Amino acid sequence: MSILSSTGQTFNAYIENTEPLPKTFPCPDDIKVYRLKSNVPYDQVKSFTNTEWEVTDGEIVDGGETNDRVCHIRWFDKKEGFIHIDQVIVETNSSGTYSENNVEMPVYIRSLNGVVSSSISGNTQVNMSSTDPIVFSSEIMMYGTDEVVSYYSWTIPPDWLVNGVVSSGSNVYVTTTRYLTVTPDDCTGGQIKVWAENSRCEGFLASNIKTLDISRTLPNLEIDGSSVICNSASYQINNPPSGSSITWDASSNITRTGTQGSNPCSFSSSNFDYGYIKAAINVCNSSFDLPDKLVRLNGPSYSDIGLELKTTSGSPVSFMCPNTHYHLFIQNSFGSCSLSNYTWFIPSGWTTNYEYNNMISIYTNSSPGGMVEVNANTCCGINHKVITDYYGGGYCGGYYMVMSPNPADSYVELAFIDSDDNKTKEDKLKIKKNKKGELGDYSVKILDKTGNVLKTIQDNNLNLRINTSDLKSGTYFLHLITSEEIYKQQLIIK
Repeated sequence: MSILSSTGQTFNAYIENTEPLPKTFPCPDDIKVYRLKSNVPYDQVKSFTNTEWEVTDGEIVDGGETNDRVCHIRWFDKKEGFIHIDQVIVETNSSGTYSENNVEMPVYIRSLNGVVSSSISGNTQVNMSSTDPIVFSSEIMMYGTDEVVSYYSWTIPPDWLVNGVVSSGSNVYVTTTRYLTVTPDDCTGGQIKVWAENSRCEGFLASNIKTLDISRTLPNLEIDGSSVICNSASYQINNPPSGSSITWDASSNITRTGTQGSNPCSFSSSNFDYGYIKAAINVCNSSFDLPDKLVRLNGPSYSDIGLELKTTSGSPVSFMCPNTHYHLFIQNSFGSCSLSNYTWFIPSGWTTNYEYNNMISIYTNSSPGGMVEVNANTCCGINHKVITDYYGGGYCGGYYMVMSPNPADSYVELAFIDSDDNKTKEDKLKIKKNKKGELGDYSVKILDKTGNVLKTIQDNNLNLRINTSDLKSGTYFLHLITSEEIYKQQLIIK
């Protein structure tokens, strides 16, 4: 760096705009005058030389040649331009010669091509027939000079309103803020557009247009009314769009009795089970099907009703055994319509023990299985058959034989416990019931290791005590013989 001997300052060459602020920032196509200067006092300059001027994103229209200290430049439509001079040399009257290389000046242009904006925000789904005002907003837009633009230009869908004025779709609305309040019409969707308006540069209008798509949607509507048709019922659609009409329909087991299009509209049915009420909203030249409403007809549907078979101890079972007590329960999964006054129709071979609310207690005798039908009063006050079900017979379980003590001393006891009442005896010997669902007559034999039968006992009780005091210590085999099978188990005598 060169030091001015007269002032002690660093020599400095620079370019300046000849116009005062704010015109320092040119508009596109503006011609601005720039001057090359230095900090050497004017009266001390003997000669001032420089290389030619170079311009980026602009063009020289006058001056700018070698040793020209003034240059006229027209700027292009860019965010930023640049002036460059390779070398400046100043010779003084008394203190010598000074020079500086690469004298430069950036020039910020008020071009909307450099405007910063990324999006519009606002409601993109507007309910049909809604005419509530909506506020849309643009992100802040700025020139490349970091200066906020003064005006925003907008277009809105046709037939929408701004300040009570109906838009044709091409009207441009200019705001001094980045917000616009609009009022939609009943049906029209379209686009909201916004761009910056160049308030500094006359004759240069728009760029960087941002767009937001607006769709018109049907509000969340549903068919309102009773979940049960007791002979007849009315259904309606709450708050349908203004100017809309309704087309009603129903499944084949339901009859519309009200006027088509009325709201509410009445329907009737003499059927049982379930059906559907249907409706379509006709608005803005389109038809929209609403979700079907499931309704029960004169009581719970057949799919709502079930029969549950349980043992007297409360364990669910899927088939019946002979000579066994059971409880049958009516189950109604549709809580909005209760049942009462049950009438049970059971096979003739069964015996009714008692009835209580939705339950019947029966005894199968020798006829397990059969058809069961139940009539009941529904919440509609109608008595009809609510269920028909069939139960069959099957493998009817048995007994667990518990032998204790084992090892034994003077006696061993056999206990036969019904398998339906024991869920933790998997390691015990399982004994089948006979065809009557009983243990029946049986015999017990005790054999030694060589197969000799030492004892034989006949019985039919569920508990049997056997005297083993006459048996020597050792290992024996106990055989249980029923009408169904022979069972074997090891017995140890201490």
